[in-house]
Amino acid sequence: MAKIGTLAGYQRVEDMPADDFLLLENQLGFPLYVVAKEIVNAYRVHLDPLNLTYTQYIVMMALWQYGELSVKELGQVLRLDSGTLTPLLK
Repeated sequence: MAKIGTLAGYQRVEDMPADDFLLLENQLGFPLYVVAKEIVNAYRVHLDPLNLTYTQYIVMMALWQYGELSVKELGQVLRLDSGTLTPLLK
């Protein structure tokens, strides 16, 4: 099995067959996704007793830092769309 970041054993990207670009271990987004999940899980221990999700927590942090924000402004700060924010804020 190839290690993440080794280009599946190839020395140069140009040497990699086109189909290998589609392999999970060659996708930059996958390890970033895994790290993001681990970070959220690390917060869970502290947020569960408060009955908060990580998303609710970052909304509260943004409001604490910036004060009053419209839903649009809050979405821009947190990189969340209104479809995610509106139900959360209700």
